Amino acid sequence: MALTALPCFVLPRASAQSDPDPNDLLRPALAKMAAATQSKTRFTYFDLNHTMNFDDKGRTISDVSKLFEVTYIGNLQYSRLVQTDDGPLRGKELAAEQKRYDDSVRAHAGLNDAAQSNVRYTQLGSYGINLTAGELASRYHSTLAGAALLPFCKCIMVDSTPLPGAPQRKYRMWVDPAKQQLLRLESTLLADDGQDMKGGILTIIWTYIGDTPLISKSHFDVNVRLSKKKTVHVIAEHTYLRYRRFSVTTTIVPSPPVAAKK
Repeated sequence: MALTALPCFVLPRASAQSDPDPNDLLRPALAKMAAATQSKTRFTYFDLNHTMNFDDKGRTISDVSKLFEVTYIGNLQYSRLVQTDDGPLRGKELAAEQKRYDDSVRAHAGLNDAAQSNVRYTQLGSYGINLTAGELASRYHSTLAGAALLPFCKCIMVDSTPLPGAPQRKYRMWVDPAKQQLLRLESTLLADDGQDMKGGILTIIWTYIGDTPLISKSHFDVNVRLSKKKTVHVIAEHTYLRYRRFSVTTTIVPSPPVAAKK
């Protein structure tokens, strides 16, 4: 499976005194992102994950695709592997995945916060990004970068560059001013971050159900330093499919009376 490009057409846009303040433009869109993480409305979906690794000479080390069904165990999100490059799971692989699921169900009540973070999905936190309107206003310099045409949206682009002391990432965000929605974000590392090396790019595209933002595609392209002499180039793409609202029905069944001991 080939990695797909994320479409965007940049339109010329002249600066004007009536242009909105970038922070005013971003504030309601980011508020919707924050509200979604606290929402009790949940969704199940499928995550098609394609990851390619290359050595420092550009030779392919690995090329793996996996399909996960993302559902819930109680109140926690869970990714269940259903398919690999070889097709749907069967035999020993299916049995192993079923055991992992059954073990997770049994362990659910005893999960601590650290374990929960491994199975819970968040909009931006899972990508190492913690963006709020206050963070952008106080620690970044934001400017309008023009207009761009995305499917079903004529967006305004906002560039945010870090001030001294802020995390060394710059952002370009595509905002629908009419619907006050963030539809696309591109983040570029300006300095090494752990093993991730300067120049790494993350792109995220959202779709919306009602006013709830849901990631439809993410694309990660970064060089990872494994040691002083060894790096690996990682390209990872996730395509999120078939979002459905998740609901739980609880039935209370009365216990049979217990006979009194004589």
